[in-house]
Amino acid sequence: FNYSSSNRARMMRGDKMKIITQFKQHSQNMMFTLGRGLYQSMAMGATTPAERDIARKQTAAILAIHIASSGIITY
Repeated sequence: FNYSSSNRARMMRGDKMKIITQFKQHSQNMMFTLGRGLYQSMAMGATTPAERDIARKQTAAILAIHIASSGIITY
């Protein structure tokens, strides 16, 4: 992920908000990555069936890793 201030959301760029939301940028990037993967895995997001398959596999892998690591942490 690109953590430079130019890549932050507009509401996160102010002097006060930069401090308040400094740890939210990773979660914002992950939500965008998952949302983009879901969008591309549908017929409207990708142009070919091969691209849709790749997007489905990537999104499933990210979700599987998150579920597995949250289970390890909470156990």
